[in-house]
Amino acid sequence: MNIFHSIQLLGYSLTLADRFLLEGTAMWVMREVFPQDVECYIYLLGDWLVGGTDVSSLKLLYPGHQAGLFWNFISDRYGVAQLIRQLFEHPDIRLGVDWPKVLSQLKGKSFLDLWAEFAVALAARQVPDAKWLYPQAERKTPYVPVPVFVGEWTGQTLVIEQSSWENPYPSSSKIKVGAPLTVLHPYGIHFVRLVPKSKSPFVLQFQGDPDTDFRYILLL
Repeated sequence: MNIFHSIQLLGYSLTLADRFLLEGTAMWVMREVFPQDVECYIYLLGDWLVGGTDVSSLKLLYPGHQAGLFWNFISDRYGVAQLIRQLFEHPDIRLGVDWPKVLSQLKGKSFLDLWAEFAVALAARQVPDAKWLYPQAERKTPYVPVPVFVGEWTGQTLVIEQSSWENPYPSSSKIKVGAPLTVLHPYGIHFVRLVPKSKSPFVLQFQGDPDTDFRYILLL
């Protein structure tokens, strides 16, 4: 992984690029070179799966190794090797322009669309190495990824405004039980787990900042 950092910094002069790109793609290349070494994913469990998505939301543009799960997902779905090279060679990256903007240009798809696909893959256990990652995470919590709310829907109006689920790593989480549900970062991901107890039509309404591009996705 450190050899790849040398390529990033010396070969491509990515001194202004953020850690999500630098550390995350280094994790990706380590998995490409050593596909049998799933232990390298241990860094990922703390944020995306059992540390709570509020942590990764707050630090989206800063986290290091945890970002590898995103790049491995992109690699698995889109074939990322050539894309990574295009990112590294793009002049805007070297000038410190946010990589989500450049990634959107290269893929012809908005970053929010790609990010929503990643969020769905996390919830549906469709990320690379999920068969190993999720059982590891379930040693800490029965629900993986960690939701901010767990409850039942009985057919009556249910207003979800506060967290109801204890994070297994409270020292690394800013969302506590009873805390207002607030998206802490423009790319924040929150998971809500509802168990239906009624056969009535289910209507989902979301009330957020009208000036923000929120996405809400229902998985059955």
